[in-house]
Amino acid sequence: MKRSTLILAALVALLPITPARAQAQDEATESALTERNRVLDISAEVLKPKEMEFALFWGHLGIGVLPRVQLSAELAPFLITLANISAKGQLVDLPQLKVSLEAGIWYLVASKVVNADLFFSVPVALRATVPLAAGFELHLAGKFSWLALRGMPDAFSGRDTPRDTDTRTFAAQVTLARYDSSGAFYLQGTLPVLTNAHAAVPNFLGRIDVVSSDMILGNTDAWSVLLGRDQAFGSNFHVRLGIGYRNKPGLFTESIDRVMVDLNGYWRF
Repeated sequence: MKRSTLILAALVALLPITPARAQAQDEATESALTERNRVLDISAEVLKPKEMEFALFWGHLGIGVLPRVQLSAELAPFLITLANISAKGQLVDLPQLKVSLEAGIWYLVASKVVNADLFFSVPVALRATVPLAAGFELHLAGKFSWLALRGMPDAFSGRDTPRDTDTRTFAAQVTLARYDSSGAFYLQGTLPVLTNAHAAVPNFLGRIDVVSSDMILGNTDAWSVLLGRDQAFGSNFHVRLGIGYRNKPGLFTESIDRVMVDLNGYWRF
């Protein structure tokens, strides 16, 4: 009897506390996970209609055009006639799962800049966002990219004969984000899955030599790990700073030797 009485008293004592704790946790999670501070470029979230986001790096501009649909473009590459546009649509919008599909096209109008007749790229990304414990979200992404060059001189053979090249890459990306009322910490890992390169080069007899290779698990691409902070300033502006490691030096803005730096500012309006 004594033990039963103690158990009953403890349960009664917890009753007024448990709902309060649950409400406090819900409020904390709600304040941490808002539509304003979610990182759109790594999640399955999209802009609402008439909502816009501008990023300082490359002049990224995103516009919500329809419910669960947004259009985006990088404005800076237009300065070298590298036209581009992408569309992102949210396929699944559930509390326990969000899925989006994004596809774009990059086209170099002045292809002669790289001594090619045609230069274009088609990136595609399938993303899923899964909420975990309070304040945590897991972002999964599968990325595909097709880069094509037409009529580019064959620098390897030393001849000015044109060659056509196609490179297709597949990569997986996993990001764990921990949101709070001021932004989010994120840990991101990227792993190349498959790279397929194909080249067609005319030889001196006029025939076409076809070279094809399949490279599995990053023989040409590199894996990387990145840790960063996305800090919100009010409801309209947030700054991101991340430092990471890439096991092979990247090209252009991918990395500085093997050190990766993710620095950007975003303005939502």
